[in-house]
Amino acid sequence: METIERVSNKIIREENLQNPYWQAETRRGFLVGKWLLELKPDQVVLPRDKEGTAAALLKEAGVEIKLAKNAKVKNV
Repeated sequence: METIERVSNKIIREENLQNPYWQAETRRGFLVGKWLLELKPDQVVLPRDKEGTAAALLKEAGVEIKLAKNAKVKNV
């Protein structure tokens, strides 16, 4: 997760978060979506286009979904 200053676009803080639901056998997308919404993001950057429950929840809440343009985003 990055906190970015809007005016200068400078990264103020960077933190790696581990998906707490990566081993969930059911409802993983719903659980991840709710968890991400608790973080109150303005936008989420994904390594590839993803249409699923988590993405739908984020879009419905008004969170901007962007595709990564570089290798900085890990697909884990």
